[in-house]
Amino acid sequence: MAGDTETMSNGRVTTRELHKVQLEMIEQMSEMERRILAKLEPIPLTFKQASDNKEEIDRLRSRSNTIDGINAFLAILGATIAGIIGTRAP
Repeated sequence: MAGDTETMSNGRVTTRELHKVQLEMIEQMSEMERRILAKLEPIPLTFKQASDNKEEIDRLRSRSNTIDGINAFLAILGATIAGIIGTRAP
């Protein structure tokens, strides 16, 4: 009677019950992960195609760098103008 903690829990969850539920949840999550990974197998082919377009990637990268340079120049120009106006303000 002293060793039978499941029948004497007084409505509380015992460590044994908690462990059993945790193991069941881990098994369910593992099964769900296996099903998801099985459905995601075709996706690496899509990423492989994107890496094959090196010319397009280089062109987009160059265009992005040019636009970033223009934005930086305009930001510096705006900060300079704001600084000049700020020093002349009464």
